[in-house]
Amino acid sequence: MLTGDFDATFSVAYSACPGNPHRLYFFAKVWDDTLKIAEEDPRRWHLDDSIEVFIDADHSGSSIAGETLEEVGNGQRYIFRIPSEPGQPAVFNNQRAVFERPELNWSLAQTEGDSAPWLEVAWSVDPPGASHGSTNVTWTLEFRCVLWDEYGTSPEASKGHLFEEDQIIHLGVQFNDREPGFQDSTSTTLILKGSNPLQAQTGDWLYDWYAEPAWLKPGLEGAVAPTRECGDPIGEASTAVDFNPWGWLKHRGFR
Repeated sequence: MLTGDFDATFSVAYSACPGNPHRLYFFAKVWDDTLKIAEEDPRRWHLDDSIEVFIDADHSGSSIAGETLEEVGNGQRYIFRIPSEPGQPAVFNNQRAVFERPELNWSLAQTEGDSAPWLEVAWSVDPPGASHGSTNVTWTLEFRCVLWDEYGTSPEASKGHLFEEDQIIHLGVQFNDREPGFQDSTSTTLILKGSNPLQAQTGDWLYDWYAEPAWLKPGLEGAVAPTRECGDPIGEASTAVDFNPWGWLKHRGFR
């Protein structure tokens, strides 16, 4: 995704090992001419440099706008922003911006290093110490999270998503580029080519994402016989973290 003053790229993977939580993995790297991270209220993070992720894990296509508890249950809408100072959160359940139920935040790790089992987030910024208004900044943000076919007010009231090879999920990604002294004329929103600008409203408007098999199929050049043991690195074609280290997968697009 290229604009000249804000360039971004991202990688996505999944894990589906028996006995471990099934998770979505996401990594983004951004090159920005001027960093804007000024908003204190996470409901206004869309007015900062930020990343929004929309998920309809069971591919049902239902509304995920979040105006009712049922719509909250149909999918997830997260917004991520690198903190402007230590101790601030880096992720917000964006459905709470519409449907205010504090208990809906049970699944989020609030700060880097939190050992929340459902969603963990990390980030970096270069040059070190870059802050609001800094120029020529490179920042990264990554997370891994359990997806939910049904999301309720607690883990017990929710149904986790199970990944399978060849499965299709709905997933949308939006990068927000803002400038200090934000005006409409200094605002850029980047989405994947062909995406619906209103993708945050319903699953059917999100991109289809395909879970590649966890190994190279026999007959392909360089293929090896799959061992089916989680953790064995057995094929470049995989987007499954069980078979290729996440550190290798997330940088595959930056070589």
